[in-house]
Amino acid sequence: MIRVVERQKDVDITSLLAHKKVMTFSSDELILALVSLVRATRPGMLRQEADGFSVDFEAIARGKTPGDADRLLLKMGAVMESSTPYPAENPNSSVSLDLDAAEARQIADALAKLELLQAWPEDVMDMSRALRARLASDAAADKE
Repeated sequence: MIRVVERQKDVDITSLLAHKKVMTFSSDELILALVSLVRATRPGMLRQEADGFSVDFEAIARGKTPGDADRLLLKMGAVMESSTPYPAENPNSSVSLDLDAAEARQIADALAKLELLQAWPEDVMDMSRALRARLASDAAADKE
């Protein structure tokens, strides 16, 4: 049964919708964000390989009820698979990703957690901190 509901006057529904913002990541930033989110939410997806690592997205892709983190991981994986060249081949490439405030917070929280759990080279720590600051400012701008 389909029911048609008349729109009420003077009701602003845009404030109820999740506002998405396009955020641009360098290849290195996107990989760092992805690894952080995987390590924080599904560490079993990360596979160490001779030349680096791989992420196994099949388990959550087959899942019937993916959670918020799962949907974000799938979104990031799809972007990486479709448009991100390997950073060593093109380190200056960038990728755009639509993120809402909750997704930006998820990534920032995962980066912060990984900063505490693992010792990173100074340049990676600087990148992580800068990325967290950008994510936080984008999330704060979405609240306004």
